[in-house]
Amino acid sequence: MRKYCMLIALLCAIVSTQAQNNVIDFTSPNMVTYGESAQVEIDGIMMLRAGNANRDAQVKYHEADGELNTMIEQVGAETQSLIVPTYSDADLNLDGFIKLNGANNDRVFLLNVVGFFTPFYVIQEQLP
Repeated sequence: MRKYCMLIALLCAIVSTQAQNNVIDFTSPNMVTYGESAQVEIDGIMMLRAGNANRDAQVKYHEADGELNTMIEQVGAETQSLIVPTYSDADLNLDGFIKLNGANNDRVFLLNVVGFFTPFYVIQEQLP
């Protein structure tokens, strides 16, 4: 089982954990979650927001303590073209690598989660 570093999301409905084959489908547009912006639509599919690489209850692209800097620290500031095979919170797209550049990289994945046209937007974790 892979861990998935994301903001905590809560369902807005009671779900029995006793029922067999009970599926909680966060990809469904009918799945209601607590708060605002717990889910994001990417390519027509609803997803939980990923990206909390530094576990500070926020997802940020541009900030001194943002997820991009966490990825750069783990890859190495001098070797940003390096692909690091690792099991890490900075592997945001869960492919087993931290990649800042090239195809299927974590940097663009993070930018899509935050908002490609709003890179300074901060997504805040929301708990009741």
